[in-house]
Amino acid sequence: MEALRELINNFKPKFDKGKKLERFKFLFDAIEAFFFVPNSETTKGSHIRDVVDLKRTMGIVVLALIPLFLFGIWNVGYQYYLSIGHLNEDFVYQFGFGFYKVFPMLLVSYFSGYIVEVLYAKIVKRDVSKGLFVTSLLLTMLMPINIPLWLVAVSMAFTILIKEFYGGTGKNMFNPTALAFCFIFFNFPNQMSSSSWVCLPGEGKLITDGFVNTTPLFSAVSGNFQNLPSFFDLFFGMTPGSVGESSKFLILIGATILIFTGIGSWRIIFSALFGGILMSILFNFIAATVLMRVDVFTQLLLGNFLFGVVFMSVDPVTASKTNIGKFIYGFLFGLLAITIRILLPLEVDGMVFSLLISNILVLAIDYLVVYYNIKKRINRIYH
Repeated sequence: MEALRELINNFKPKFDKGKKLERFKFLFDAIEAFFFVPNSETTKGSHIRDVVDLKRTMGIVVLALIPLFLFGIWNVGYQYYLSIGHLNEDFVYQFGFGFYKVFPMLLVSYFSGYIVEVLYAKIVKRDVSKGLFVTSLLLTMLMPINIPLWLVAVSMAFTILIKEFYGGTGKNMFNPTALAFCFIFFNFPNQMSSSSWVCLPGEGKLITDGFVNTTPLFSAVSGNFQNLPSFFDLFFGMTPGSVGESSKFLILIGATILIFTGIGSWRIIFSALFGGILMSILFNFIAATVLMRVDVFTQLLLGNFLFGVVFMSVDPVTASKTNIGKFIYGFLFGLLAITIRILLPLEVDGMVFSLLISNILVLAIDYLVVYYNIKKRINRIYH
């Protein structure tokens, strides 16, 4: 890396103001930011000085996601060969097929978003925003496996453009991944149906006797409880679906990494789980529909609920900033996620819709928390 740093430093003066390559400085800065943390200094306002910069923060998030991402790639291949009756295929073939399906989605999402960021930075004459790789990785893990690649590119370009309109990384109001997912869902609902998340091109839905290649969430929404996987399969991830909804065990490992490093807020994660559990118990008591009768643990393991709780709700930009607000925000997110899933079974998880609603309410939550604290201190002083 030192040799690369030296090489970049040698080329950097060629892009300074007044030099021949000045017009391409935005592109050079984007390439430099991809490999190294920018060494720019703040010039105004109050800032927290800390060794944990943006690139290191994103690196820890990627580290927490990698085990789940790799397992999800294998699971795609495993479910494919299971569906066509070739259970004798070894790990290499299973992982290879999953890599063939998933990795192009990651590349397309990253480079489409990167192109939009670079072009936007050129037009408005500012630096390229950071944190794109995490967004593209989360989106890849959330999308249906058989979604057309051009839709992945369009959704990523859309969400990056919206983020840039808000001012770039650190200023966006909505979680970019959830926004991209909802954009595709409302414009191309057929491609986002959970019944088609694992039906790969040319293979059909029913291949082997007694095997239905649909996600556990779709089976629950349809009332086909006999097709629900066992608790073991749901927890460890041997089920059809997107990469992000595979191994709940590895999601909990990721949660441990994020909480231990301080990157993810334990207040948000635990309060979101509490909100989801509380609503599941309440709906179990009502039991008016088949989906309400799903037991609490199964409800939490279905779909992308845990993935959203651990890796998306804790987004430091769009989540609550106050400690009490984090409890309120997390609880609201978990409560709404289960409520939307059960009351509006749209064949996709309600997690992303719940996250966007919670993002909208963050400002009000933090404002009320700060207002309450100020009022309490005033009363303490004068009374």
